[in-house]
Amino acid sequence: MDIKDDKARVRSFNSLSCKALSPSRMVPNTWYFDLRYISIDPPSHTLFLYQSGSHFMHTERLPINSPLYQAGIGFFPETGEQAASEVVKAIMHGFLNSFGAGRFEQHPPAPFAPFKLMTEDPSLAREVGKEFKAIGVVHQSLWNIETLYADIKTSIGFKDLVFAAFQTPHSIIFLNPSEYEEITVHPDETDRICGYANQLSNAKLAKEKIDIDKRLKEIDDLARLVESKPLDMVKREADGGNGMSAIDYALRVWNGFGCTPDRAKIREYLVKAIKSPSSNNLTKSIAHSLLINWYTDALKSDYGLPVRYIFSAAYHADQAVALAQGKPSPAVLFFGQKLMKRHAEQVVQLYAQFTNVWNAVDKRDEELQRKRTYAQQKRMEKPNRYRCANVGCLIQTDTGKMLQRCAGKCDPDKKPSYCGREYDWKNHKPFCKPGQPCSVIAPEPDYGMRRTHSGAISIPIRHSDGHTMLLSSSTWSAEDLKDFKRELEKEN
Repeated sequence: MDIKDDKARVRSFNSLSCKALSPSRMVPNTWYFDLRYISIDPPSHTLFLYQSGSHFMHTERLPINSPLYQAGIGFFPETGEQAASEVVKAIMHGFLNSFGAGRFEQHPPAPFAPFKLMTEDPSLAREVGKEFKAIGVVHQSLWNIETLYADIKTSIGFKDLVFAAFQTPHSIIFLNPSEYEEITVHPDETDRICGYANQLSNAKLAKEKIDIDKRLKEIDDLARLVESKPLDMVKREADGGNGMSAIDYALRVWNGFGCTPDRAKIREYLVKAIKSPSSNNLTKSIAHSLLINWYTDALKSDYGLPVRYIFSAAYHADQAVALAQGKPSPAVLFFGQKLMKRHAEQVVQLYAQFTNVWNAVDKRDEELQRKRTYAQQKRMEKPNRYRCANVGCLIQTDTGKMLQRCAGKCDPDKKPSYCGREYDWKNHKPFCKPGQPCSVIAPEPDYGMRRTHSGAISIPIRHSDGHTMLLSSSTWSAEDLKDFKRELEKEN
């Protein structure tokens, strides 16, 4: 019985028998349900139903009636309230269809309604009961859903101390709203414009060279667009099927342009961009890349990241690369290198899936290593040309032109280089003659850096955990980098 009309489904469900015992009269008509996330492509959420008396299990893919081979990305509830409507539809659908028996049996058993439902998550229990009542279901025993998974554990025969260690298999427990990271809206509109521009840039294909002038023009163009095109006009275009307008609307909501940020709405419109028939692969790839951070930035750092969020982010990262013909965005690379690798140590299944992301990360790592090796070999030939000779200065560079060489009479292969006008003349003066040894007798260690197109200077920054990162810039001065290093290491 495939009923697509919601009111017709309720009428049919209300006509079903609802008794305390199952039709067999051998077990109570009591059912446990929960919500689960299936990460195997195409990913989706699934309703799980279980009757402990008979050990009968049934699943329904959500949303119901969605195409079997299409990813269920449109449904990603973060609260019981967001999940309730689809869960109730799926429960009614399952019972009305005798759990799919009609597909396999010529004379399937008559459908019936559950007498009692229970689940583990309190918010899901509360909202599902409210939904049953709100849509007009007459079986009043379903208006109050119990939160008693412990009953099922007890029926298996375990004692309290033993079953306390058991968890509902892969069931979703909705988090407290206080655990979600509040989206910060910058009071200054220029900061909001820059935030929007950075998000969009990170979702596009990674570039070898960043053109500052071009980037500033993009920010100016974006500022004019936000000012000249009202939010409601962008929404109308997005609702009409324009994929880029859907992305524009999502980013405006995300950054608080004329509205309060709304996580559910942000996701809704990014999914619209993906599903719109008018969206090309590049538009879809951008939307998938933007959704990565929607998942990874969802919760406060103290609460970690639930497994379904990691799998969902990985799915969108994988799709973003596939739609861009194997080319990753900065958002994909950051997720793959910094988050996915780390979580895969605990969730090994990640290694078996999402090959597009793994291939992109491996290719990027190999490319960076080649460039680092080339730059290091070049610096080894003339080490003084690529490091500042001032005592204690850690500035190094990828091209000699970024440093100023001594203009004295010392031999060319012994000449020190400096990052600024404050030369170490006191130490170097005795050596600034032909035939003298090099004045730099204890060069700083080489932390390695890749070559850039425009040239860059860099400085190592040591973190409190002991690891060292190299901060590089082709636009900052040496003093700016040193100041930043001091401030950052002070915080650590």
